[in-house]
Amino acid sequence: MGQGSMRKALVIGINEYSGKNKLSGCVNDANAMAESLKTNGDLSHNFDVKLLLDNDATRKNIMNALYDLYKNNDDVSLLYFSGHGYDDKDDGALISIDMQKILFKEIVDCIDNANTKNNIIILDCCFSGKLANDTCIGDKTVLSENTVILTACRPNEPAKESKTTKHGIFTNLLLSALQGGSSDLLGRISPASIYAYIDQALSSWEQRPFFKANVSSFVSLRNVKPKLTIEELKKGMSYFENAESQYQLDPSYEFTNYRGNKEHKAIKPYAKEKNIKILQLLQKFNRNGLVLPVDEEFMYDAAMKSKKIHLTELGKHYWRLIDLGRI
Repeated sequence: MGQGSMRKALVIGINEYSGKNKLSGCVNDANAMAESLKTNGDLSHNFDVKLLLDNDATRKNIMNALYDLYKNNDDVSLLYFSGHGYDDKDDGALISIDMQKILFKEIVDCIDNANTKNNIIILDCCFSGKLANDTCIGDKTVLSENTVILTACRPNEPAKESKTTKHGIFTNLLLSALQGGSSDLLGRISPASIYAYIDQALSSWEQRPFFKANVSSFVSLRNVKPKLTIEELKKGMSYFENAESQYQLDPSYEFTNYRGNKEHKAIKPYAKEKNIKILQLLQKFNRNGLVLPVDEEFMYDAAMKSKKIHLTELGKHYWRLIDLGRI
C-alpha cells in the first residue's frame, strides 16, 4: 500500500475501572471489533488495528495513540471506544483506566489538525451523543469535514450492556452489521448503512443511536460477500432498455417446462437453455428486491403465464447507477 491508502483503527475497551465503576462487556466489544475490522469478508486485509485494553488504556497511552492515528495523510482513520463516558454539563468525555478524562473536544481537535481523508468515530459509552454537539460546547467545535460520528446513545442517555451477549447493546448490533447485516448488494458496508441497521433494531423505548456526518460521500468500512457480483448486476440490468421498461417472459424460461416432465405439465414454448439462465439471474434479482412480476406473485407463474417483470424502485436506482457509469 502506498502512502495515502492506509486504513488505521484505534480500538479501546475498558472493563477494570476502580471500585464500583467496573464494567463487564467492553473488552469483549473491543476484541470483537478489532477482529471484524482487520479483514474483509474474504479475509483480505482491511484495517491496521491498534488495540488498547484495560491497563494499557491510560490517558497518556490513549492520547499518544490518538496522535498516531491522525498524524499521517491516511485514507481512513477509525476510533472505537467501549467504556465509561462522562457528562460534565459543558462537554462529554471518555474515561481512561486511570479515571482521567479525554474530552470530546480533544478528540475533535485531533481531527481538526489531521489530513486524514476519512475520519470515523464510533463510541459505545454513556453520553456519547455529546461528541461534536455544538449545543454543549459552543460554536468553537464544528464537525470537521469528511468526519462521521456514530454513537451508542443520545447526549443525555446511558449506554447499556447486555448480560446475554456479554457485549454492549449497541456494539452487539454493530458487529452484526459489520458481518454483513448492513451490506448493500455489492457487499459494501458504510457508516450510514450501519446506522440504519442499528436504528431499525432498537425501539423508541431503548437507547437511541446517534449519527452525525460532514461528508460528501461514504467510505466502505468493510466488504463482505456480495449478494450480486458487478458482472451479474450489469448483465441483469442489460435486459431492461431503460429504468421504466419491462421484460417479457414466457414458458421457455422455466427449467421444469420440458417435454416429458411427469411432475409438471409442459406447454409450448418449451424450456430453452439460454432463457433458463436469464430467468435464474432475474430470480436472483427478485430475491434481492430489484424486480417484480407484473400481476403475479411468483416469477414461476410470470414465466408460465407469459407475463412481464419490471424493476422496483431499488432496481431503477441500480439501473441508473450502471447507466451513469457509477458501477
